[in-house]
Amino acid sequence: MDEEFLEVKEAESIISAPRVVAPTWTFEQMNFVVGNLGSVVRSDFYIKIEKLDVQERNKNRVFADRVIQVCEAHDRVIASFL
Repeated sequence: MDEEFLEVKEAESIISAPRVVAPTWTFEQMNFVVGNLGSVVRSDFYIKIEKLDVQERNKNRVFADRVIQVCEAHDRVIASFL
């Protein structure tokens, strides 16, 4: 995964506004990068859903659901070009 790309995405983050409004709070952005650039990187995905406190028994199902969503989105993009 391209670290520079992720840094740019963090710089474009929508959490900059809440940081201004609530400077004493802690905010974190988690980017789930999919597609040609990052595909669905399994290890990165599991690290991030761990932070979201997804129950262990649900992690594989969440990952599988996300892969299906990505494939469906790619199908829509390809179909729009045809």
